[in-house]
Amino acid sequence: MYNTQMMKKLNANTKEENRPLNKAEQRLFNNLKKSFKEIKLYQEVKIELKDVISLLNELNS
Repeated sequence: MYNTQMMKKLNANTKEENRPLNKAEQRLFNNLKKSFKEIKLYQEVKIELKDVISLLNELNS
């Protein structure tokens, strides 16, 4: 629920400005959106977040 509210606020803020986002703002917005989706999936127990060690092992392989 919190994530949905946060996304609505982000969307509302970008609409109020009436200008397109620059590249850095768009990248930040997309990263936040992706993170909120992942958090939502984690809260619904649809994905399991990895600990740091398994993440590093995966990156090294």
